[in-house]
Amino acid sequence: MPDDAGKLTDDETKKVIAWLSKPGLPPATCPICGSKNWTVGAHLVQPLTLGPNNTLMTSGIGYPQIMVMSQPCGYTMYVNAVIAGILPTTPAAEKK
Repeated sequence: MPDDAGKLTDDETKKVIAWLSKPGLPPATCPICGSKNWTVGAHLVQPLTLGPNNTLMTSGIGYPQIMVMSQPCGYTMYVNAVIAGILPTTPAAEKK
């Protein structure tokens, strides 16, 4: 879990890098500049979820993401933080 300031810890950043580098995955190539040089964003981000009638939901279900940015040009791709193992599959508040 990110620290009190919402930043990924060094261990979590290393875990993301290891997950992105796992065997069987080809190195990601930036579709804009062709670079294979990426950096992991310091914070998790989350797109807003749409609810009924396409209204913005400010609470409820969400899909936390890790930003992975191309060093030369800034192109950003997103990796699901749960699938990458940074966040648990069930929020701590729901566990009993």
